[in-house]
Amino acid sequence: MKLMFKIHHFFDEIGYNPTSENFKHENVLAKTIVTINHAKEFEDALIVAKLYVYYAKYVDKFVKKLSKYSNIWDEIFKYQGRNEVTIVSDNEACGSYYITNIYSRNYKNVYVASQSLGANVFLFKKKGTYFSFDDDTDYFLRYAALSSKKMVIVDKSEKVIANVVLNDSLEISLEDNKTKYKLVTYEAGIAFYEKLYINSIKNEPDLKKCKGFIWWDVLDDDANCGLSRLDVFDENSDIDLMITIAASCFLVFRSYVEESKARPFLSHLILMSALRGIKR
Repeated sequence: MKLMFKIHHFFDEIGYNPTSENFKHENVLAKTIVTINHAKEFEDALIVAKLYVYYAKYVDKFVKKLSKYSNIWDEIFKYQGRNEVTIVSDNEACGSYYITNIYSRNYKNVYVASQSLGANVFLFKKKGTYFSFDDDTDYFLRYAALSSKKMVIVDKSEKVIANVVLNDSLEISLEDNKTKYKLVTYEAGIAFYEKLYINSIKNEPDLKKCKGFIWWDVLDDDANCGLSRLDVFDENSDIDLMITIAASCFLVFRSYVEESKARPFLSHLILMSALRGIKR
């Protein structure tokens, strides 16, 4: 029954109230996407994402139990509403963009979703050596040839405009940066500042002056899946570029983790020690 209680709690948090007869996985996925897109804080989105990862891992087992204990489910597991997660209105949710790989079972695909983009979830599709989330975007990504800790951002003419680099401390920076933004890493995440502002000051930048902020975290002990949130504070910002940079941060970290796991000499303990360095 522990499984059913935990999944029932998850359903409460996403506002889903199925009977044993009308339960559908597609509805769970749709409700999850909507709830994450409307999360008030990144921590709210993390709660939902972690619950979804648990649900997706045991959904087949849950379906069997739901069939076996349908009467118990319908009589005892009543909808109680959200308890942990706080959501906001459509208008308040606009401006937050979520990047994650939890919506595919094997965690291989990466998606971007936002209330600003409507009800759609956009897959970062690979065309040749490049990734993009939209056919009409001005920016594309590719992995660097010789490093798992670097991604290359190019424009439509395939001109390199920046390299997104993950250093040994798991901090992200832009190298050979021809964009108008500079990234500054904080304990909570990564801020976008305009270069003009950064070049005009001598002291530490004022966080209130940033144009956007990336929050991110892993969702399981093995770092197979993660969630990133990009908050855009200036509607005149280059949102496509910000999304592309945020996605590159997600992809380059995942690439680093996958390569690290493939090294026989790098133990699980060392990997998890590195992951614990990421603070929310």
